[in-house]
Amino acid sequence: LNVGDSFFARNAAGSRGGAICVLEDSDVSVSTTRFEQNSGGDMGGAMLVEDVLAVAIEAGCDFEANSAADGGALAVRYISTGVEPTFTNSTFTRNLCVPTADVADTSGGALSLYSAGAPRVEGCAFERNEAASGGAISAIAKTDLRLESSTL
Repeated sequence: LNVGDSFFARNAAGSRGGAICVLEDSDVSVSTTRFEQNSGGDMGGAMLVEDVLAVAIEAGCDFEANSAADGGALAVRYISTGVEPTFTNSTFTRNLCVPTADVADTSGGALSLYSAGAPRVEGCAFERNEAASGGAISAIAKTDLRLESSTL
């Protein structure tokens, strides 16, 4: 999946990925794209990426006012060891984790990483995101997060 120069607003999913849900054996690349006021139910307010081969959220992506129980803006799950999801020069503002009937303990107001390989967050800005655990970022279970030149 390659997404560029796009705008996703006020989309909703009952359980996963408010605007985009990508599952299994895919490469995911997103650049210069805005996600605003999307709702992902249980996971990934704007986007859920799970069990994929590569993830690159690149320069110029903006995630604002998205919501889900886990990963208010973006949830990345079950990435193979050795894979390095990258998040560069993007902004995450006012994303929110809201409990649902299935997920009571919210985590990762902007970004939730669960068994996500070796993700690298570089040059990103996180502001006013909210969750019970990890207001900006939650990194759990086999996730070797590198955070560089970012503002939280």
